[in-house]
Amino acid sequence: MKYILVALVATIAVVKAQETYGTQYDNVNGEAIVSDDQQFQSFVDCFMGAATCNEPAAAFKKVLPEAIVQACAKCNPAQKHLVRVFLEAYSKKMPQEYEKFKDLFDPERKYFPKFEASVAGF
Repeated sequence: MKYILVALVATIAVVKAQETYGTQYDNVNGEAIVSDDQQFQSFVDCFMGAATCNEPAAAFKKVLPEAIVQACAKCNPAQKHLVRVFLEAYSKKMPQEYEKFKDLFDPERKYFPKFEASVAGF
């Protein structure tokens, strides 16, 4: 019985770990990225497919489609904060390009409102 309980707890832990995105880039300073125009532009270009991606940008781009569709359900608070900072800067600094970004990742605009709302408080 004891072994079954341990196995069950271990299984739940593995499943729970798969329900979130990795934490490798949780310490990325979003405010520093958006305040550095060159670095910010490199993230934008990466996401839009206009340039090669650095390692953190590539990791974010990889999960971005799923995160948008699932309203960042697998994002932890640090990731939600980073997304909020990036989206706010993008929409303010480059409003027309931000609309193209939304068109690229959600052409029907079915998911983006919930995605933006899910990170709003972070």
